[in-house]
Amino acid sequence: MNDSKSNNVGGGNKAFEVDDYEVQFDALLNVKEAREFFFLYLAPHKVEEIVEFIDAYEELKAFLTSNKNKDINNIIEKVQSIINTFVVGESHLALNISGSVKQGLLKQWQELSQELTRNSDKALEMDIVTIKINYLFEDLEFAIHRDLKTGYFSKFVRSKEFKDFLKQKGELFTRKIALKKNEIDIRYQPKDFIEPTLTDKDIYFGFSLAEDSNDWNFVSDGIINGKNLKSIKENNINEENYKWIGKYQVFVSKTNYVIGDNLKGMRVAKVILDLPCDMHDAVASIFDQDGRMAGDEQLMGDFITYRHTKVNPTNNIPLSYTHTSQGLKPALFTSVRDFVCLQTSIYDQKLDCIINIGKSAKFESDIELMFKDKRIPVDLLYYNMFYNSGNGRCKYVHIYYVDLKFKFTMNNIHVFNMIAKTRAKALLKLKLKDILKKTNFGTQPYEIKNEVFNYKQCLNENTEQYPHRSWYNEWENLNNNNQQHL
Repeated sequence: MNDSKSNNVGGGNKAFEVDDYEVQFDALLNVKEAREFFFLYLAPHKVEEIVEFIDAYEELKAFLTSNKNKDINNIIEKVQSIINTFVVGESHLALNISGSVKQGLLKQWQELSQELTRNSDKALEMDIVTIKINYLFEDLEFAIHRDLKTGYFSKFVRSKEFKDFLKQKGELFTRKIALKKNEIDIRYQPKDFIEPTLTDKDIYFGFSLAEDSNDWNFVSDGIINGKNLKSIKENNINEENYKWIGKYQVFVSKTNYVIGDNLKGMRVAKVILDLPCDMHDAVASIFDQDGRMAGDEQLMGDFITYRHTKVNPTNNIPLSYTHTSQGLKPALFTSVRDFVCLQTSIYDQKLDCIINIGKSAKFESDIELMFKDKRIPVDLLYYNMFYNSGNGRCKYVHIYYVDLKFKFTMNNIHVFNMIAKTRAKALLKLKLKDILKKTNFGTQPYEIKNEVFNYKQCLNENTEQYPHRSWYNEWENLNNNNQQHL
């Protein structure tokens, strides 16, 4: 049914505006017509296995809730069919998932199927069976949704086709899959930026930035063949070159974030790379000095670690981190900039994600003054998030805010978009070249020969302290609590 006649829902004379709403990923998938429109958009992107899995899983959930009296053997057969097709099968519909998700699901299914078989002649409580099956697929569904959100959803909800679709369907329909926008201030406060430590709040802020929201303007995207480092079109991807292609998407914030001492604020850029390598190889390219240099041609190469602080919650040290500095030459005839930062790395168990964080902070005078006469200290905040996609691919989300302290402004939206686009394309090319060379096109692991900034040490110490922790779950719970109080 077309809801377009109900465009003044909620009272008043204000006409229905699609841009007044923020589409929610999970809600969209729960509304069949919206989900099918999204899948139509995905068709050229060759993710048929994801679409087919979501449809098959939705059918299974509908079957489980359709009535209370079901044959247990029929349920086992339907679940096993999904697993054979999408998890362990060799067909073209086998999902690209990490080993930990796959092995966890298979282990759980072995136990659950045995339990169901033992009780197949008994009257089982279907609500309990449904809960257990939903729990069985929870991690797999989360991984697939995560890849869709970071890879396709952001661009889809900004597309003219989708906005026209919502206009045609009307406000009542839109409210089924979207929320009215709330102006919530998530900006870093100056005191957070200069605090000489890294805390959970720094991690949570990264998740806020990584999530898709209406604050992000889509700028550009592209595909590069890692074999020859040349751009190609989506329709030129084939089975052979898919193994080596990399993709990038660029977003720039509408908001000027007030970070450091720039009271006018600066925009934040978000780059999403889809890389043809294992998550650990992509991480190694950031942790290794040569890899770091290969990813940014403006770096001076003087990676200095002043001091390492080990995690010790009882002494109010929530994370291991290092005091560091590195130089950057923005362009010819400009002074060298100095990034004096706190940096750390963590592993989030829920996301199956390694996160590397850095931010400017105030230190002791001896560190601050070391390059005072030669360099200009700048404000910096960045996040490198590496998500395991499985089967030799990973997502790399790079978010950065940087104020290089130029006398002229770089915050003009057109200038900033151009810089962000150029940097994203260059970053993908440089990463493809470095990673494929160091791994011999995926035949050997990326070896860290000279670790930068104790990144790996921080990661190991934080993981040892919090082996099963998910900061992402904590952030989600905080968000849910905040929404309940709005």
